Amino acid sequence: MEMAVIGAGHAGLVTGICFARLGHRVVCIDRDDEKISELSAGRLTIYEEGLCELLRQQASEHRLFFANSMTAVTSADVVILAVGTPQLPRGDSDLSDLEAAVRSFSIYLSGYTYVMTKSTVPVGTHARIEQWIAETTTEPFDVVAVPEFMRQGSVVRDMMKPERIVIGASNPNAAEVVAGLHRPLTEQVVLTDWRAAEKTKQESN
Repeated sequence: MEMAVIGAGHAGLVTGICFARLGHRVVCIDRDDEKISELSAGRLTIYEEGLCELLRQQASEHRLFFANSMTAVTSADVVILAVGTPQLPRGDSDLSDLEAAVRSFSIYLSGYTYVMTKSTVPVGTHARIEQWIAETTTEPFDVVAVPEFMRQGSVVRDMMKPERIVIGASNPNAAEVVAGLHRPLTEQVVLTDWRAAEKTKQESN
């Protein structure tokens, strides 16, 4: 599949490299021009054991690319959101960068697209992501939540040999497709309905 990863930070970069390793064509997009230049030259902006070798290998095999423009989303079958959502002083998550990224890439969607979220977000955010996309484009899409459980210092191992993968989606077909993308990593894939899960969390608060 053609994939676009929005955000080339820790989670986004590792996710992009590992999906390229599984045979997909991946472009990692970030607004930091210097970071994109370094990554395009095969130089990591973070340190993780084995990651630099993977990056250079996948780039040399023309499965991994880097860009600073959302136009790269146009050919993507899957868009992976890995934008930072820092915590505010009062404890809430700052979703401003996430919203800006969603609205920016949505105008370039072409045809049906799976939007996979890796960003750490509070309850109710996936419904908001759906709304932001729907307000920006008429192209068909589904939002699928795939929370990451990577630990700094062992992210390559955690991504390529995860103990479990949790997938949340309101569309069972979208959940199955995204589960299929992850099955080469593990058979321990858990599917959930994220709308029902978010409703349950809201009712318990």
